[in-house]
Amino acid sequence: MRGPPIDECASILFERGGVRPEVHIVLGSGLGGVAERMEDAVAVPFGDLPGFPEASVSGHEGCFLIGRIEGTPVLLQSGRFHFYEGFGAEIVAAPVRVGR
Repeated sequence: MRGPPIDECASILFERGGVRPEVHIVLGSGLGGVAERMEDAVAVPFGDLPGFPEASVSGHEGCFLIGRIEGTPVLLQSGRFHFYEGFGAEIVAAPVRVGR
Protein backbone atom coordinates (compact mmCIF):
# COMPACT_ATOMS: atom_id res chain seq x y z
CA MET A 1 0.00 0.00 0.00
CA ARG A 2 1.24 3.46 -0.86
CA GLY A 3 1.01 6.23 1.66
CA PRO A 4 -0.28 9.76 1.17
CA PRO A 5 1.48 12.05 -1.34
CA ILE A 6 3.75 13.73 1.22
CA ASP A 7 4.90 16.73 -0.84
CA GLU A 8 1.35 17.52 -1.97
CA CYS A 9 0.05 17.26 1.60
CA ALA A 10 2.83 19.53 2.88
CA SER A 11 2.06 22.13 0.19
CA ILE A 12 -1.63 22.15 1.10
CA LEU A 13 -0.85 22.40 4.78
CA PHE A 14 1.67 25.24 4.52
CA GLU A 15 -0.46 27.15 1.99
CA ARG A 16 -3.48 27.08 4.31
CA GLY A 17 -1.39 28.01 7.32
CA GLY A 18 0.42 30.86 5.59
CA VAL A 19 3.77 29.99 7.18
CA ARG A 20 6.51 27.39 6.78
CA PRO A 21 6.89 25.92 10.28
CA GLU A 22 10.32 25.74 11.89
CA VAL A 23 9.12 23.37 14.62
CA HIS A 24 6.82 20.32 14.48
CA ILE A 25 5.32 19.28 17.81
CA VAL A 26 3.42 16.01 18.11
CA LEU A 27 0.90 16.40 20.91
CA GLY A 28 0.38 13.42 23.18
CA SER A 29 -2.02 12.75 26.01
CA GLY A 30 -2.14 15.71 28.37
CA LEU A 31 -0.35 18.13 26.04
CA GLY A 32 -3.43 19.75 24.52
CA GLY A 33 -2.72 22.95 26.46
CA VAL A 34 0.19 23.67 24.13
CA ALA A 35 -2.34 24.43 21.39
CA GLU A 36 -3.78 27.22 23.53
CA ARG A 37 -0.46 29.07 23.21
CA MET A 38 -0.75 29.22 19.41
CA GLU A 39 -1.22 32.62 17.80
CA ASP A 40 -3.26 32.91 14.59
CA ALA A 41 -3.72 29.13 14.47
CA VAL A 42 -5.27 27.53 11.40
CA ALA A 43 -6.67 24.00 11.79
CA VAL A 44 -6.34 21.49 8.97
CA PRO A 45 -8.12 18.17 9.67
CA PHE A 46 -6.25 15.04 8.61
CA GLY A 47 -9.18 14.12 6.38
CA ASP A 48 -8.61 17.29 4.29
CA LEU A 49 -5.26 15.95 3.10
CA PRO A 50 -5.14 13.44 0.22
CA GLY A 51 -4.52 9.88 1.40
CA PHE A 52 -4.99 10.69 5.09
CA PRO A 53 -7.70 8.80 6.96
CA GLU A 54 -9.80 10.42 9.65
CA ALA A 55 -8.41 9.94 13.18
CA SER A 56 -10.41 7.28 14.99
CA VAL A 57 -9.02 7.06 18.54
CA SER A 58 -11.04 8.81 21.24
CA GLY A 59 -9.23 11.89 22.53
CA HIS A 60 -7.14 12.30 19.37
CA GLU A 61 -8.47 15.30 17.51
CA GLY A 62 -6.97 14.36 14.15
CA CYS A 63 -5.70 17.64 12.76
CA PHE A 64 -2.71 19.86 12.25
CA LEU A 65 -2.61 23.37 13.72
CA ILE A 66 -0.35 25.89 12.02
CA GLY A 67 0.54 29.18 13.63
CA ARG A 68 3.11 30.74 15.90
CA ILE A 69 4.21 30.30 19.48
CA GLU A 70 6.12 33.32 20.78
CA GLY A 71 6.75 34.37 17.17
CA THR A 72 8.15 31.03 15.99
CA PRO A 73 6.26 29.30 13.14
CA VAL A 74 4.98 26.00 14.55
CA LEU A 75 3.13 22.96 13.25
CA LEU A 76 1.20 21.12 15.96
CA GLN A 77 -0.01 17.61 15.26
CA SER A 78 -3.06 16.77 17.34
CA GLY A 79 -3.77 13.08 16.94
CA ARG A 80 -1.85 10.13 15.59
CA PHE A 81 -2.39 6.90 13.68
CA HIS A 82 -1.48 3.60 15.30
CA PHE A 83 -0.62 0.09 14.18
CA TYR A 84 -3.25 -1.28 16.58
CA GLU A 85 -5.88 0.58 14.51
CA GLY A 86 -4.83 -1.51 11.52
CA PHE A 87 -2.77 1.18 9.77
CA GLY A 88 0.47 0.33 8.01
CA ALA A 89 3.79 2.11 8.43
CA GLU A 90 3.05 4.50 5.54
CA ILE A 91 0.03 5.97 7.34
CA VAL A 92 1.53 5.85 10.85
CA ALA A 93 4.59 7.83 9.70
CA ALA A 94 2.82 10.18 7.27
CA PRO A 95 2.02 13.05 9.67
CA VAL A 96 5.65 13.32 10.78
CA ARG A 97 6.90 13.08 7.20
CA VAL A 98 4.53 15.87 6.12
CA GLY A 99 5.94 18.14 8.82
CA ARG A 100 9.55 17.67 7.81
